[in-house]
Amino acid sequence: MAHPNLTEGNNYFRNEKYKEAIDMYSKIHKSSNYYQEAQYYLECYLNQEEFIEAVEAYNKVNKNHYLFEKASSNISVIEKNFDLINMDIF
Repeated sequence: MAHPNLTEGNNYFRNEKYKEAIDMYSKIHKSSNYYQEAQYYLECYLNQEEFIEAVEAYNKVNKNHYLFEKASSNISVIEKNFDLINMDIF
């Protein structure tokens, strides 16, 4: 199953709202417990194409499979954090 922790091919930096999200992320002190977590969520969204692939793979996991709950939780957390970024920036 595709994992939404994506670090390569971030082709969406040209999009202004993502630049603003990165600016906000860069203000988090690197020693903060939230720094790596924020980086993870931004990378997931900045590489939208692979994130969509991860969502599609998640949708194919049988709902009775133990990975379903984990995948569901990961995607839900990413979406909630991106919503928080949107509320603060946009």
